[in-house]
Amino acid sequence: MEINVIQKLSILIAILLTNRADCQVLSIDIGQMFYKSKTITPVLFQTNDRDNQEYYSLMFSYPLPKSKFEVGGLFGYYRGWSYFTLDTDYWLGNGSSATDITRFGVFCGRKIGNKSGKVSVSPQISLFLERSIVTGSAGVRAYIDNSLGPNFEGPIILEAFNNTQIIPALGLDIDWNFFWRLHLHANAYYAWGHKPFQKYYFEYTYDGVQQPTAEWHSDGTGLFTTIGLGFQLWGFRKKNQNQDENRMK
Repeated sequence: MEINVIQKLSILIAILLTNRADCQVLSIDIGQMFYKSKTITPVLFQTNDRDNQEYYSLMFSYPLPKSKFEVGGLFGYYRGWSYFTLDTDYWLGNGSSATDITRFGVFCGRKIGNKSGKVSVSPQISLFLERSIVTGSAGVRAYIDNSLGPNFEGPIILEAFNNTQIIPALGLDIDWNFFWRLHLHANAYYAWGHKPFQKYYFEYTYDGVQQPTAEWHSDGTGLFTTIGLGFQLWGFRKKNQNQDENRMK
């Protein structure tokens, strides 16, 4: 089932790549993902801080002929992390990673541009096939005795999973054709995951009193932002620019 889905998406992208369109753009982007591990059972003095990690993507956009709509594909990569912070005199936290996450998806957007046709903004809706691969050892990651303050003590345990899930996302894409076939590209989207690829536990005592085991899940939910450089693959630029200008009127 998983292989069939990947094959169908690959065939779709291949068809798009081999058809001449008015402005097919391939961009390479780098940025940050902002996430907060889902709290199942909180630790004492826990805060709601978010963490961020590096995120990389390869994006291909395909404007539909005689339309303001565009479709495309995106491949993304980031490391899976689980994380928590404490609001104490020490303001400390702990995090760990044992998974690599890849995303392959399709999106649809509607272009809103200026009269020159060189700058466009596109609200987008996306659907991703996400795969997590365990790369590190699970089990006890650390034993806390004083790194979170003198009152906390106990082991931190990480579970990691090889999972596959379908993730929806809503986003916004900004594109600027600043010179020749070169495009400056920025993208941001929020994704909603539902299947954990990591589970984090803290079995601890506070002031020598045993506390309920704290638990957090990481499932791919978060804000993903990138900026990068794109290149118009082929097509007749002068003719295409006139078409873009007419569409934006």
